[in-house]
Amino acid sequence: MKLLYSLLVILISVTYAIAAGVYVIKVEKSLNIRKGGSTNSAVVGHLKNGDHIYVTEIAGGWAKFYKGWVSTKYISRVRAAGNYKTTANLNFRTGPSTNYKILSTLSKGTVITLYGKDPFNSAWGVTGRGYASMKYLEKVGSGNNSPSTPESKPKSNGKRFEIIDVSRHNTITNYATVAKNVDGVIMRCGYRGYGTGKNVVDENFTKNYNGFKGKTKIGYYFVSQAISTAEAVAEADFVIDHIKGKQNDFPIYLDSEWSNGKHNGRADGLSKKARTDYAIAFLNRLKSKNYRVGVYANNSWFLTDPHGLEFNRITATGASIWVARYGNEPTVPKYDIWQWTESGSLAGINGGKVDKNHVYSNIAGW
Repeated sequence: MKLLYSLLVILISVTYAIAAGVYVIKVEKSLNIRKGGSTNSAVVGHLKNGDHIYVTEIAGGWAKFYKGWVSTKYISRVRAAGNYKTTANLNFRTGPSTNYKILSTLSKGTVITLYGKDPFNSAWGVTGRGYASMKYLEKVGSGNNSPSTPESKPKSNGKRFEIIDVSRHNTITNYATVAKNVDGVIMRCGYRGYGTGKNVVDENFTKNYNGFKGKTKIGYYFVSQAISTAEAVAEADFVIDHIKGKQNDFPIYLDSEWSNGKHNGRADGLSKKARTDYAIAFLNRLKSKNYRVGVYANNSWFLTDPHGLEFNRITATGASIWVARYGNEPTVPKYDIWQWTESGSLAGINGGKVDKNHVYSNIAGW
């Protein structure tokens, strides 16, 4: 599955999901923390230069974190620091205490990025996923912002699962060998042509299904180019027709992204609302037939891209989130699968490259 990343669109006023992330304070003396997002609001505390905070919302030039609001003029987004790993199943929260909302939970042994300790509670760390207790974080390196790349195959023992996704772009020479080295595979069952508008079965779908059947967990995705609710429903029906009676262990994923590098596909001009409307129509059609559902997109497509998807509306459907981001952890608030590379290698796949994914919840019944 090849992604063509859109340029990051920086908005002055964004939702909680878009703004979520770690920021560093840049001031000469100290920075006022205010009760609200205005200089007319009362000062409730101060931050010093170099402090790190996890921001959950940005609006009108003000950033919100668990203590209050600070001016965005004096903060800067940070994205790199030493790697740490969780020493137990660990909750990540909106603030440095178990009293704050849980953003996500990661399994023991997961590598995360730690930026520093909370300025007001040194027992808690500021990470790219929120605040986490330092008690359950262990340093495994420094100055390395690369994602973890385990080659061993974790099983259902509390660790994450490792899967690949495949399509006609992958030449698989030994299905048994591949299956032995992954916890599952999600295969493209079809796509709508970005020029013709026709629904097409992936050229290797039958071969891939027969090769992996009974050897590992199997799931499916469909690449949408729907430009109406009716087309979205037709895409869902196309998927149902082609997976009926087949092994199916994962939610069915809608793949939403640019059609090509020129961004001239039939659906590339859709607004964020329209694209989300059609995605939800696809999901609801599958749900009405008792299928579990999910959505695949890159990090900015879920959050900032004006042609992408409205993240909160998608998650409100109960859809599983599969996010692609290479080189850095995703910043979406919650997800089940992280596609961390498109350049992985695996024995049994000719030509080298294959998409690799970390799975953080037991969505395939392992």
